[in-house]
Amino acid sequence: MTKIHGVRRLWTSGLVVLTFCSACRTTTDGRKVLLQSEVAVHQVKSFRAHIETEMLGTTVTDAEYDCGQFLAHYVESNERLNTKVERIDTALLRYIRNPSDSRWVPVNDRVLESVCDRIRDGGQWIGDQRLFSADQGRIIPPFFFYANERGAVITKTGSETLDGVECEVWSVKDQQWPNPVHTIWIGAADRLPRKYVEYNQNKAVGTVTYSDYGQPMPIEVPSKPN
Repeated sequence: MTKIHGVRRLWTSGLVVLTFCSACRTTTDGRKVLLQSEVAVHQVKSFRAHIETEMLGTTVTDAEYDCGQFLAHYVESNERLNTKVERIDTALLRYIRNPSDSRWVPVNDRVLESVCDRIRDGGQWIGDQRLFSADQGRIIPPFFFYANERGAVITKTGSETLDGVECEVWSVKDQQWPNPVHTIWIGAADRLPRKYVEYNQNKAVGTVTYSDYGQPMPIEVPSKPN
């Protein structure tokens, strides 16, 4: 699937709000909320995330993103596999090391759509993979995709306060998996996601919690070896 460059230009031109509002007259309230969240996410320059994914045990990742500079830093661990790794991603290169080792090793190992790519491009291209890891843009809900999927069922299931932020809880059922459900906690005031859970066959397979939107992220890019 290729990215729709014309739509990307709409995101960056600032006309997206007008485009969305003209469509809001014919969409449900849930679709309108998701589109508002996409606009809010598009303005994000930095944030932190705590990510838990279920595959060969639980993988736990603490990550921070500075998308103003296209930088990401995360530490990933899996107790079952007894693994732990630290990574720093730039726009062109990834650096990796074992946390017990001070040496960074540069590698050409980048995903097709990183988290900062996802914010920049508005979630137009999300691929077929519905699971996610810390370097994949899919840790941020694909609001635009869900809002425009014809068969999606979007339902407000309640309200909850997370870390002092009043959130609306939204459930999304789409047509991509058998019995897929995605639950998103969206800030009532700023429309930014505070939590995102993906289920498969009624089991949570991925959970992300977000914090520190707009805060400085002290990510230091390692020096390349001579």
